[in-house]
Amino acid sequence: MTDGILVFVKNPILGQVKTRLARRVGQRPALEIYQELLEYTLRVALLPHARRWVAYSDFVPEEDAWQRNGFEPLLQASSPDLGVRLDRAVLQAFAEGIQRLLVIGSDCPELKESHLTQALHCLLDHQAVLGPCHDGGYYLLGLRQPLASLFWRMPWSTDQVFAETVRRLEQAGWTWAALETLSDLDE
Repeated sequence: MTDGILVFVKNPILGQVKTRLARRVGQRPALEIYQELLEYTLRVALLPHARRWVAYSDFVPEEDAWQRNGFEPLLQASSPDLGVRLDRAVLQAFAEGIQRLLVIGSDCPELKESHLTQALHCLLDHQAVLGPCHDGGYYLLGLRQPLASLFWRMPWSTDQVFAETVRRLEQAGWTWAALETLSDLDE
């Protein structure tokens, strides 16, 4: 099977990352925390036998640690809607021949490589796998194929994302599995 991992990141720009956290700690510390999260996520996401992409929010840097570590750069679609950006990137990965795709963000300091390995294993028996967050979202989504209705008009950044995603998977008749619940770092 051809596996893939797609990491969604924001370009580390002062004032544009971890904005909810920045309200508490300030913009500079929030940027530093986000840069540490990026470095951590990169180490976790280095799955040896998977095709790897990093999807940047604003621009593709000429070269960075992601690209030096074998991640193919993508630019997220220019839309304020995260669902549109996710949908287009997922479609692109599957168009490249991927059979099992993991999508993660860059703000879960509890994520481990074992979670990724377990998610890929779940995709042998299920069409989707979710890694739920304590705040009602998810830190990982695994798919065996794209599902058009999965991302559109999702109530992003609310405590309803995980539940709504499950509802949409079940409405489509898909089987799914859940990993352990972790915390992401938003505030």
